[in-house]
Amino acid sequence: MYAAPAGPHASLLDVVKKQDHARKRRYMSHVMAIRNLETLENKVTDKIERLLKQFDQISEKSNDSGNQVVDFRKWTNLFTLGAIMDIALSHHLGCSGCSYRLRAYRRPEVAL
Repeated sequence: MYAAPAGPHASLLDVVKKQDHARKRRYMSHVMAIRNLETLENKVTDKIERLLKQFDQISEKSNDSGNQVVDFRKWTNLFTLGAIMDIALSHHLGCSGCSYRLRAYRRPEVAL
């Protein structure tokens, strides 16, 4: 079970030695406590409700224009980013309720 690491870099969840596993598990134990997981439930529920509201708004606009395509990947990516930021940093990005405006920028070509 502890024979091979999952990747080239050491992480909190990837250990080889049992002593390291026990030490890292102590670091993570407070995060996985039921009391703390219950506080995260409200944050995730809020994000899901916002995402569904956004889907409803897109659907209503689609019915008016005849276009019924929702970019599910885009909105679930925004949901994931928003949820991680809210859970990890208590920072509300508002991604699932915002208009999706990302611009692609090209790096200038540099001659070496």
